Amino acid sequence: KGHFQAGDVQVAFAILEQMKRDTNLKPDEIMYNSLLDGCAQNGLVDEGQKVLREMEENGVRPSNFTLSIVVKLMNRARKVDLAFNLVDELSKKYRLRPNVHVYTNFIQACVYNRQFPRAMQVMEKMVKERIQLEPRSYSLLVRGSLNAGYPDQACQILRSGLGLPGGLPQLEHQRPPHTGLEQSVTELMNGLCDQGHAVRLAQPLLRDIKKFKNRLRVDPQVQRRVTNEQGW
Repeated sequence: KGHFQAGDVQVAFAILEQMKRDTNLKPDEIMYNSLLDGCAQNGLVDEGQKVLREMEENGVRPSNFTLSIVVKLMNRARKVDLAFNLVDELSKKYRLRPNVHVYTNFIQACVYNRQFPRAMQVMEKMVKERIQLEPRSYSLLVRGSLNAGYPDQACQILRSGLGLPGGLPQLEHQRPPHTGLEQSVTELMNGLCDQGHAVRLAQPLLRDIKKFKNRLRVDPQVQRRVTNEQGW
C-alpha cells in the first residue's frame, strides 16, 4: 500500500508476484484490498479489475470494504453502471449486504458523474434497507441537490441531518447524525446566497439552527452574509 501511495505502482505489483513465487505466503483480503485501493487512488481501472479477479480466483472472499473500494475505483473511471453491476454481482455471489460506506460511495459516484437522480435512488434504497445515513451521506446529497438546481431539497436534507423541522419526508425515520455537518451548513448557506435564495431559504435555516441547535457553530462571515440580506 505504501508503494501505491508513493506512486510506485509497478513495485507494489512486483512485490506481490515475488511473494507468491518465492514464499509460502498467500495474499489475504487485507493485501488485495490494499492493492485494489492503490489502483483506485491511481486511476488504474484495468489493473484493479485484474486484482479483483485474482482475489476471487484465489478463494479470497471480498468484504464490504472491498465493495466500497470497487465503487471508488469505478467512480474515478466514470464507470458508474459498471460499479452498480459489480457490487450487485459480488453481493449476490458472496451473500454480502452492502453497508453505509458502500452506499455512500455510490452516492458520491452519482453526484460526481452528474447522475443526481440516481443518487437519490441510492438514498431511498438505504432508507428501505434501514441503513442509517452517515454525515458524509448527507453532505454529498446536500451538495448534489444544490448543484443540480434543487435548493429546497438541499435545505430539507440538511435539516434532516441536523434534526431540524422541515426535513425531507423520506428521511423522517432516519436517526439524525447531528454532528459532522458544519461544513455542509457553510457550503449550503453560501450556495443559497450565490443563487439568490438568502431570504427565502438561508435565513429561515439560520433561524432554526439558532433556535434548535444553538451549540452548532456557524461561520461568522456566513452569518453576516445571510443576515445582511433584506428580510432578516
